[in-house]
Amino acid sequence: MAELETQVVKIQLGDNKQATSFVFTLAETVEGSGAEIFMICELPLFNPAASEECQRIAEAIAASLRRSYRHPASSNTFENTLALVNEELGKLQNLGKTHWLPKLNAVIAVKSKTKLSVTSVGKITALLHRDNSFAPIAEASTPHHPLKTFENFSEGKIRLGDLLVLSTSQLFNHISIDRFKNILKRNDLPDTAQEVIATLHDVMGPEVACGTILAQQVAAGSLDAE
Repeated sequence: MAELETQVVKIQLGDNKQATSFVFTLAETVEGSGAEIFMICELPLFNPAASEECQRIAEAIAASLRRSYRHPASSNTFENTLALVNEELGKLQNLGKTHWLPKLNAVIAVKSKTKLSVTSVGKITALLHRDNSFAPIAEASTPHHPLKTFENFSEGKIRLGDLLVLSTSQLFNHISIDRFKNILKRNDLPDTAQEVIATLHDVMGPEVACGTILAQQVAAGSLDAE
């Protein structure tokens, strides 16, 4: 099997002073293991001053991900990572930070070689586009206890041409799946992102924040160095 490389684009839109939700997106390769980690975290934002606390929650999840994948992954690394993430969220609860618990919308995905692991919670989109069809790859749940925030996860093999679509719900609230497919058909990934951004700018109000990650599998070495 040919080695795969991931072409990634991130879309994050929203006016921090007017948006009613806080959105955090992460897409990076962890030095040491080569694992690629992806994450979107959305929390309600009742006032701009609350964004610092939302950032803290998102960064706690991201830090656990990075720590877990500093070394080559084993068969149970992802499951152990979720336990660490839940532990960090439990620490926040012990500090009295509990407002997020029933309101967190988040997705975590890790690509390690050709293995893709995904988990989600709340209202969030996690889709795999393959052979011109979309399929959900995570079953979201509602967190009731921080130590069980991320419980269920799915794993599978990823292959050349696969497109991972992770997003807050606003993406497909404003762009239909069929329209998104048509955008994909006539564009490469960067141009797809530009058309999606332009469309969202036209239809979303200033109170709406949206975070999306598009990650497509291409042949290793085929991406421009830029």
